[in-house]
Amino acid sequence: MRWMQAGAVCAMLVCATPAVGQNLFEVQVFPDETLARGEAEVEFHNVLIPAETTGNRLLSSAGHDHLSVEMSYGWTDAFETGVFLETAPDPDDGHPSISGWHVRPKVRFAASSRFPFHVSASVEYAFFKNPGDREFRQALSITPIFERHGHSWDTSLNPGVSVSLKGPAAGTLPVFEPSAKVATRAGQRLSVGVEYYAETGTIRHFEPLSAQHHLVFPALDVHGNSGWDLNVGVGRGLTGGSEHWVLKTILALRVSR
Repeated sequence: MRWMQAGAVCAMLVCATPAVGQNLFEVQVFPDETLARGEAEVEFHNVLIPAETTGNRLLSSAGHDHLSVEMSYGWTDAFETGVFLETAPDPDDGHPSISGWHVRPKVRFAASSRFPFHVSASVEYAFFKNPGDREFRQALSITPIFERHGHSWDTSLNPGVSVSLKGPAAGTLPVFEPSAKVATRAGQRLSVGVEYYAETGTIRHFEPLSAQHHLVFPALDVHGNSGWDLNVGVGRGLTGGSEHWVLKTILALRVSR
C-alpha cells in the first residue's frame, strides 16, 4: 500500500489471464488524438486490485498493485510511438519488479465528413511475464479507435484484438478485447464518464458469459492548464470471471515542442 500511495502521489487492460488477457497494467480507453510533431508525454499508471479479487485470474489472495510508466513521442502530427514499462510485486518477496514492456505505434487518419467518427489505430507488441514464468511471453494487439465529439458528450470505442505469439497460448486464435468510454464535460477542465472493459474469448468462439471478463469504471478526468491530465476510476466486475474491484489512476504530463 505504501508503494501504491507513493506512486499515486508522485505520478498519479494481455498479462494476467490464461490466454492473452485483459490488460490490468494499463486500464485505459485510447483516445483518437495523437501527439503533435516533436511533442512528448509521460504517463504514470497505478492499478490496485484489492485482496478480495476472485475468479480464474492468476492472482494471489493478497491483492496486486501495478505501477507502470509510458513514454510517448510525436514524430508527425498524426503519428506517435509509445514505450510502456510495467511493474508488479515479485511473487517471492512482494517488492516491485519489471514484469513486461510494450512498444506501441499509433496513427491518426484524416477526418471525413461522411463518417461520424474520428479514426485512429494502435498496434502494440508486448513482452510480459505472468507469475511463475521464467521467460517473457509475447503478444500482438491491434486496436482500432473510433471517437466522436458532441456538444457536451465524448464517445470512444476501442474494439481491439490480441493474439499470443510466444508462450503457452501461442498459436491460438485472436482474443476479442473491446473497451469503450462515454463522458460528459462537467466544466472547462472536468469530465465525468463511464469506462467499460471486456475480454469475451476468441473471435470465433466466445466464452460462456460467466467466464468472460466485463468491468465498468465510473471515471473522473481532470485537465490541468499546464499540460497535465488526471484520470481516476473505480471498477466493478460484472461476471464471475471478472475482478471484483479495480482502482486505477493515470497521470499524464505533456512536454510541448
